[in-house]
Amino acid sequence: MLKNRNLQIIVLVALFCCIGYSLKIASSTGYEKSDKLLKYNIAESEANPTISKDEAIEIISRKWEIPSNDVTTISKLQYDKLQDNKIWVIKMYHKGSLIITARIDSKTGKVVTICDHRRLGEVNNVEEMSSVIEIAKKVLNEQEVDINLLGSPKVTPPNMSPGSVTKKTYRITWYQTYKGVKVNGFVRVRVDKETLLPVEFSNFLLNVDNIDVNPKISEKEAIASAKSFLETEVVTSKGYSSFTIKTLELVIDKPNYDIETNDLLVPEGNPLLAWYLQAVDESDKLVDLLVDAHTSEIVGFIGYR
Repeated sequence: MLKNRNLQIIVLVALFCCIGYSLKIASSTGYEKSDKLLKYNIAESEANPTISKDEAIEIISRKWEIPSNDVTTISKLQYDKLQDNKIWVIKMYHKGSLIITARIDSKTGKVVTICDHRRLGEVNNVEEMSSVIEIAKKVLNEQEVDINLLGSPKVTPPNMSPGSVTKKTYRITWYQTYKGVKVNGFVRVRVDKETLLPVEFSNFLLNVDNIDVNPKISEKEAIASAKSFLETEVVTSKGYSSFTIKTLELVIDKPNYDIETNDLLVPEGNPLLAWYLQAVDESDKLVDLLVDAHTSEIVGFIGYR
């Protein structure tokens, strides 16, 4: 859950250029019902978005470098049931070549992602890590993200492994915290290593105002709740057995599992304080759990094969 991972397999939410820090992963087997269509295109006339298509395009043009002419824009509106929001998906072409893909929240105008396809640096011109951090900070300022609410960034140099989509960029990531507690949210900028220009902005910060960060159940009680759940038929019927708890920490995250139906919680719940546990069974198969730190209820469950 609070590891670097992709979004939920059952959902498999494809996010432009920015799969990363999230509790959802691409190999999850925690939910077995996959017949829900959780993300689909909708007509603008049916959605009544607060932010119109033209306004979404204007937001991108104002917050990112876009050519002044010969630009063709294709857009569609998507509804994400898991996140319960409507997103403008924008693609911009310059003289026939794709240059920008972006996602804009149609209710708030928030830029969720922008990915710039024009820079493919081969030469590494970065001399100091501090320089790419400063470039990323400028992007956050332009995107109206308050850097004072974030901690220190993590810089990941280009990955030179064959086929890596990030081998030509530096990734600068700020992981979210709230009153000293880790949050399953992040904001990220990628910087092209040759031109030293930004090629991606991703904003997955959570709204975590007014959350009580003082747990009402102890670590010991959280482990007991998790172990009790792991011994139920809901879990053993999936082929798991004899778990050992490997990881335990206090986090803020969105509930994603309905224990009553053994299924995805759609939409996900509001962020809450939880104990995150990872357990491994006798076959070395992992599961992730979220235990509500105020009620001891199981609110998150993801399995790995």
